[in-house]
Amino acid sequence: MVGIHWSNVLTSLYLAAISVSHALPQRSSITSYAALGDSYATGAGAGSLRLWPPSALGCGRFSEAYPVQVASDTRLDIPPSRFKNLACGASSTMTVLQNQVPRIGTSEVVTLTVGGNEVDFFPLLNECVYQWRPVSTCHMEMAKARDKVQSSTFISNFNALVTEIMRRIRPEAVLYVTGYAQFFNDKTDQCDNVTFSRLDPTNFLTKDLRKQLNEMILMINEVIKAVTQVHGAVYVDIDRVFRGHRFCEDGVLEPAPERSDTWFFTVGTQNLSLVDQSGFDRSEPPIQNNARYSLTEIPDMKTFHPTGLGHTGIAQEIVREVLSRLGRSY
Repeated sequence: MVGIHWSNVLTSLYLAAISVSHALPQRSSITSYAALGDSYATGAGAGSLRLWPPSALGCGRFSEAYPVQVASDTRLDIPPSRFKNLACGASSTMTVLQNQVPRIGTSEVVTLTVGGNEVDFFPLLNECVYQWRPVSTCHMEMAKARDKVQSSTFISNFNALVTEIMRRIRPEAVLYVTGYAQFFNDKTDQCDNVTFSRLDPTNFLTKDLRKQLNEMILMINEVIKAVTQVHGAVYVDIDRVFRGHRFCEDGVLEPAPERSDTWFFTVGTQNLSLVDQSGFDRSEPPIQNNARYSLTEIPDMKTFHPTGLGHTGIAQEIVREVLSRLGRSY
């Protein structure tokens, strides 16, 4: 259950958003775009690994990530040279604030996806779903994750990040902030006797477990949405586009790793091709981040991240919002 104090904080944020009038600027076109965020924004595993600029390989940016798809959408007509892909895998709110935000420049559209790493989803998925290297229990990791997302630290850090972005961007620029997508359909029955565990065949994906994991996502999204709206930025609800595309959908016999309609990666490997982004600014200095990928780690890191089709769904929601601000139909 959500703590009383945490609920009161969110209520206060929502009331502040309602009481403060923010007139979002109207523009006729978009000439520049900067993407900020974590591995959700880099597109971990979706498409081909980007090699250029020098910061791209260390950050694990992929060709089908939603920022790449947004930047290449012909309806927005963003010049390739005016797209700054600053997102970096393993980023937290504070590393985005320190390493990515100072490089926004004069971008007219800014997107942001970050916050999931504050919850430490790897130990949560390790203990509750896959049990690659169990060292704790699902109950303990769930409690830790819940405490982190309900903490004043997470709320204040996310607030500091959005505050600084809004301070830096031009008055006519717009910040679009996404949340995350729930992993499971938690209403179906067939997954009650299904396991993704590598060690325990009785570690079933019960309705209760699926619901608890989904609730963690919803709690993160509540913080992100409340803070975003307080500052007059645009919250983009990507969760709704994943309906019908989660694990354990009705009629799907899990595990179903070949099902293209599941918009999350599950455990497996991927043949990675490497692509040079020769059309982008080669003068971009590398980002100094707290964590770095090696090439052999990337296939594992994509687990429970959106597939290329998932990123297409996210990109379409963002493009829909941008076109709406331009007064154009989708």
